[in-house]
Amino acid sequence: MNEASLRSILFCLVELLFVLDKADESQADTDFCVKIMEVVSAELQNISDTDVPKLIAMLNQIARDESREDFKRFLEDFAGNFGLRGRDG
Repeated sequence: MNEASLRSILFCLVELLFVLDKADESQADTDFCVKIMEVVSAELQNISDTDVPKLIAMLNQIARDESREDFKRFLEDFAGNFGLRGRDG
């Protein structure tokens, strides 16, 4: 899979998590949203230490290109919030 495809998949994943994070009780059950985020965070721990910096670089690039300030902040905080910070070399 090429880098552009991986970036698209990453964008979709982060956008989905952002929507869940911003959803209120009338849109999505809070416990459900937290469970999804915990599952994603746990699964991201399986990414190899050599691939984590590449993933974070992609997140940073997506953040640089993003015009929505709240989503931009979510992207910038993603690595720390989902257990990747500190594994980025």
